[in-house]
Amino acid sequence: MIPGGGGGGGGSLEWKFSQVFGERAVGKEIQEVDIISAIEFDKSGEHLATGDRGGRLVLFERKDRKDVKFDNAIMPHSQRELEGGDSPVPKHPEYR
Repeated sequence: MIPGGGGGGGGSLEWKFSQVFGERAVGKEIQEVDIISAIEFDKSGEHLATGDRGGRLVLFERKDRKDVKFDNAIMPHSQRELEGGDSPVPKHPEYR
């Protein structure tokens, strides 16, 4: 997602779709467990939840900040660091 405007001034957002979390390196295979299988927005538009086939859930919260850039210009952590921070999610027996 790339912010098109800032600070709640009615700026539009540009969304880019990807079927997996993170950035893929050229030639790197997509693992079946990394494919996004569920997405849900809340009615307020403040939160977005996604889930993948590996049972991981990610909750995104809207932040109206002018200094945030998502176009790989400012990335506080590498993909490896972010993936290393993933915490295991207990799985329901039906979805193992």
